[in-house]
Formats: sequence, C-alpha cells, structure tokens
Amino acid sequence: MNKLLTFLFISTLFITFSQENKKNNLSTLNKHSNINLQENHIINNEFISAWNIDQLNHIYIAEGSTITKYDSDGKVQFSQSIKSLGEISSIDVLNPLKICLFSKSQQKICFTDNTLTPINECISLIKYDLGYISNICPSNRQNKIWMWDSNNSKILQIDNVNPNKTISVTSNLNGIIMLNDPIFLREINNHLYAIDTNNKLYLFDIFGSLIENEFNLKKGEIASSNKNQIWTIKKESIYIYKEEYDKIFLCKLPEIEPISFEVNSNFFYIESLKGIHIYNFK
Repeated sequence: MNKLLTFLFISTLFITFSQENKKNNLSTLNKHSNINLQENHIINNEFISAWNIDQLNHIYIAEGSTITKYDSDGKVQFSQSIKSLGEISSIDVLNPLKICLFSKSQQKICFTDNTLTPINECISLIKYDLGYISNICPSNRQNKIWMWDSNNSKILQIDNVNPNKTISVTSNLNGIIMLNDPIFLREINNHLYAIDTNNKLYLFDIFGSLIENEFNLKKGEIASSNKNQIWTIKKESIYIYKEEYDKIFLCKLPEIEPISFEVNSNFFYIESLKGIHIYNFK
C-alpha cells in the first residue's frame, strides 16, 4: 500500500512538472510577439526564376540560366551563366561548396562550387528514365536527392553520384492520398515535408513512408523553414510551427506582397515582384 501511494505521488509530481514545463515553453515562444522586422536593403530584380540563401547569409539569385551570388549587404560576389542548363528552376545550398541547380525544362541537375564554377558534367534525368521531375530536394544525407515525378505521382530518392541507383520510391501518391504537385519540398530533421498546390502538408520519413501529421496550411499561407522548424506567412503575419504545439505568432509582416521567403539566424528574406528584400529581426 505504501509503495502504491509513493508511486501515485511521484506520478502526480511528474505530470505537474510536465504541464508547467509546457506552459513555460509556450510562454517563451509567445514572447516573440514583440519582435519587429527592420528592412536593410533590397536586391532589385524583376526576373527571378529561382533564389536561395546559405548559412553565411549569401544570397543566390537565378535569372534564366544565369546565377549570381551576393553577400549579406547585397553586393555581387560571383556570377555565372550556364547556357546548357537552360532556365534554373531551383537552387539548393545545403552544401555551399557544392551548390545544386535544377532545370525543370531541361530535366538537368548541375553542381557548382562556392564561386559558382561548374563541378563535373550535369546530370541528365532523361537519360536515366526517371519520369518527368518537377521538383527536387537534396537530402541532409550525403549524395542523396529527393525528387517528385509529376507524371507518375511518386517521390523518388536517388544517389546523385550514381543516378541509376534508386534508393526509395513511394508511388501513386495522387491516387492514394491526393498529393498534387508539391510546390514546397524540403528535408527537415530527417523528415521530408511536401506542400502541394492545395496547400496540404504531407510528412514522410527518410525512406519515403508517409507519417501522420496534424499540420495543414491555410489557403494563401506560404511556407519555409529555419533549422528544424517550419515557418509560414499568412495575412501579414509570420508564424512558427512547433511539433508539440499549434503555430505560434512571431511578428507582423511589413506592407509587402510576398511570393516566397527564407530565414537564417537574424535575417529574414522576402521575394516580391521587385526583388529580394533583406530584413533584420529587432
């Protein structure tokens, strides 16, 4: 009987502590609501086909087949035209020493170093009969790339050193879970996040298996990520999604029409029809 009472007492303490800890965490997150954005400058460009940032706050902007690298003050560092690649559809700088460039129209993947000098030959996806790839996402694991085959509604994972080597395939996703073409495809914390044209968010493990999740974006909500967190913009507000909680309001968005955005450290980048706006949190 004494042992039972002791166990109940300890359990009550544990539950109470967990509840208080959760409240404290929520309180800490909600303190972000007094944060504001201060605009530093803008990189003017009305013809952006793709863009991204790296961990050192360099900005990479593609205009057709030309890619330009800027420092955090918006000054040009390097520029390179890769005619054979065609229009650059996406830029990934997960590894800033091996930048991944994808052309949807040419079905090619090319790599450059940190000076934008091409590394080896481009990978022709047509050569490997991988379907029509409309979106790619390099994995945090070395030499792995996620791909969305829009013709066959499937997610593939290949080895970029040996594209013939398919690591995993998840097929018929449109028929099974109604996943349309993803407009957002990104690996975060060993999970693949896919957001489709209907703004539905799908979560997969590192093998491409679907994981149940409770996150659904609202109409018009735009997503990005910072480290292991999903960030969104909706109705002139910036939010952070936490696995344990609902989305947390961070701060108000300046009067701007965002197309996409990225976050890193104390910097916040927004693409508009005018170019890339660079902000600081304050």
